[in-house]
Amino acid sequence: MRFETADTELTEDNLANMEAGFAGGDMSFIEAKHAEFVSVGGSRVAYLDMVVTDFETYADMIIEQADFSDEDLEIFGGRDGFLEIIPPTNHLMFYFNADGDLYSLSGVYFNDIQRDALMELFATALPTVVKD
Repeated sequence: MRFETADTELTEDNLANMEAGFAGGDMSFIEAKHAEFVSVGGSRVAYLDMVVTDFETYADMIIEQADFSDEDLEIFGGRDGFLEIIPPTNHLMFYFNADGDLYSLSGVYFNDIQRDALMELFATALPTVVKD
């Protein structure tokens, strides 16, 4: 996604649209648990913490996007076996504007320890790419 001008900042409307985008359409199986703007190096960064609410639909999307063959799925014991081995999934997403382009950093976590590790990673990484 490209902003019209390099100095365009993310707005409350952008954040609301991101949340609504997950609530409807193709991504309705993801729900934003938390969404807010944070400041990183003086720049506005949208932060969303999301949870997959319809895991079967999410798993089907993974299977389709990864272009799993029937043989690939059999490694897991078929689609049902694949569903059994993947735990409930959560996502952290950070959106920011840099040089007129919209960027997204994201990570998947399965428990609070992993979430904390991702937050620490992003706290280190974001200041290196977000410029005021």
